[in-house]
Amino acid sequence: MSCSESFSLLKNDKLVWKLCSSFTDDLFSGMILALITISRDYVVKIQKSSKILNLNLRDKDSINKELDSYIIALDKSPSDFYLYNPDPNNYGLWVLQENTLYNLYQFKTPEFMQGFISICNNFSTDFRDYIYSVPFKYIFDSNTLIKYDIEGYD
Repeated sequence: MSCSESFSLLKNDKLVWKLCSSFTDDLFSGMILALITISRDYVVKIQKSSKILNLNLRDKDSINKELDSYIIALDKSPSDFYLYNPDPNNYGLWVLQENTLYNLYQFKTPEFMQGFISICNNFSTDFRDYIYSVPFKYIFDSNTLIKYDIEGYD
């Protein structure tokens, strides 16, 4: 299958599946985050126009580089969550890193969650097992925390 934009998942150099469509950066990043949260046994191949990116999910440095603009805090316990917030006009999401530690990611559009949930569904796992709470925004000038519902999940 040939397409100008695609997201391919490979294991042991064999194609597991491939999605052909136009993808936003938030959608790609949500998908990558879900993959590294569930399993690092894959290589992701992203093709956008003539640019091709291969990401080995075991290579934490290249993954952190790819997700750099989304990362706010790494390896934090829930008792430290109040110290960190996403940038203004961004959503925040605490994602399980290992055992009881979480990373805070920020994103601009709901497509990030769509990508995260889609990958979890593909692996027949519930995305709620990997997040601390629903996505949220923090309104800095009024010190207000807004939590967002994810339609279809409670």
